[in-house]
Formats: sequence, C-alpha cells, structure tokens
Amino acid sequence: MGEDRRLQQVTARLFELAEGELEGIDAGARELAALCAHDASVLNEARKEVARRRAAEGASPILLQAGSLLRRAIELGEWRSGFIDTGEVP
Repeated sequence: MGEDRRLQQVTARLFELAEGELEGIDAGARELAALCAHDASVLNEARKEVARRRAAEGASPILLQAGSLLRRAIELGEWRSGFIDTGEVP
C-alpha cells in the first residue's frame, strides 16, 4: 500500500477515534500503530496534519484528542525506524 493511501486511512481513522467515545486510549493508539504498519514516517505525517488543522481551526476538543492519541502511540513505542532496529513488537 502506498504511503499516501496509508496516511489517508490513518488520518481518517484517527479522527473517527477522536470524535467517538474511547474506552481506553491505548487500544486506539495500538490500532493507529497497526494502520501505520509501525512506520514512524506515516505517524509523523499524521502529526503534521493534526498540527495544520490546529493552526487553521484552533484547538478543538477533537484535535486535542487526536493529538493525545498520536502522543500515546509514540509512548507505546510500537514503531519501526530505518535507523534503529527495534526488534519484534509484542
């Protein structure tokens, strides 16, 4: 799957999760990681999209929640990098 298509899927799902009622942020963050195929560059582009929307629209509750989901996904550490071999993610 192309990176642009993956980014579109990730941002669409990110905002679906942010608009909905989350039972737990970890589950949503792990789902986003899986949609990104554990590729940090896709996550970074999604983060930039949230930042662009915040600059244009202001800090709405949905954008704040989207930022929190991305931040939690980073904290969970389920990412692959071309620079560091992180090994298998459980």
